[in-house]
Amino acid sequence: MSKLGTPMSPSDYAQHWRANAESFDNQGCYQWMNDQLTPIFTILEIGCGSGRSTLALARKGNKIISIEANETLACETSSYLRSEGISVEIIRIDSVSLPTFSSKVTIVVGDVFNERMLQIIKPRSINFIACWLIGAYPALISVTLGKTIDELTTQDIPDYRKNVHQRCYELGSILLAEDGIIHFVDRVGLIATAPLAETQSEFARQHRKFSDRFAFNIKESDIAIKHITQASLDASQIQHIGLNDAPPEIACFMISIKAAFIV
Repeated sequence: MSKLGTPMSPSDYAQHWRANAESFDNQGCYQWMNDQLTPIFTILEIGCGSGRSTLALARKGNKIISIEANETLACETSSYLRSEGISVEIIRIDSVSLPTFSSKVTIVVGDVFNERMLQIIKPRSINFIACWLIGAYPALISVTLGKTIDELTTQDIPDYRKNVHQRCYELGSILLAEDGIIHFVDRVGLIATAPLAETQSEFARQHRKFSDRFAFNIKESDIAIKHITQASLDASQIQHIGLNDAPPEIACFMISIKAAFIV
């Protein structure tokens, strides 16, 4: 058993994430994310989850390519989208043949850190990268961070997200077309009474550690927050942001950050 308890399998994680996603959807979170977008031609989604984020993106994008390491979630998303009348195909990242991306949504089963992504997706062919509420099962986090599962601590969860964010900037610098955007949405604990401008400045500063390196511009005015209930996080046993021991003035929020590619 690890320091975080009995590790979730990919199928366990999928079950718990499904509960969280439903709770987030009931609070209007995916609609909030969708409302921040204009019609977009081709979107690369980092993690399809159980499909609710992918559906929101499909309502704005002409074509969606979603990379998902959890095959259980990839299959769930495929079934969910088909029930909504959206054409879907699933491929494996290590497939011998290159995908045609002929369906509205193509789910690529594989790790976002796999360099084959740069072989199956053409440079400058993506208009928008969505990295919404990223997470992973413990075995994937341990591989990414170079640790055993038994060595994982609560700090490794945000560290994994930072690694994925940096990967998004790296991929964006290669795959995004002119005026392309990376859109990050994550769960955070914030002082509820803190001025918005202060929050915007702090998160812009954090992301500029990566964005400046890969020629992206972040404006404080492009950072938005939405309050969510602790119950939405408690809908599963996934450890999101660890607020159980936080002082009462800390509340749960979603934060939205857009980074514009500078060609």
